[in-house]
Amino acid sequence: MTFVFICGLFFAVIVHELGHAIAGKKLGVRIKTISLFGFGPLLFSWRSSFFNGARIGFGPLPYGAYVLFNDSDLKTLKTEE
Repeated sequence: MTFVFICGLFFAVIVHELGHAIAGKKLGVRIKTISLFGFGPLLFSWRSSFFNGARIGFGPLPYGAYVLFNDSDLKTLKTEE
């Protein structure tokens, strides 16, 4: 049961982070890096043509994931007032 839980958690983290990346892409924000598991420099990565050349990979420090967006694109997004 522990193995099934860990696999489910891993799958949920991947889906969650890809949700952030897809939302950013839809808003026109360029994506630099997507870490599907772990923080720090990516140990294993590849370039994604779907996300316009963003690096997707796995970091060495467990218990986390992130999507790194281009800062200048984030600053140009307008908020609703």
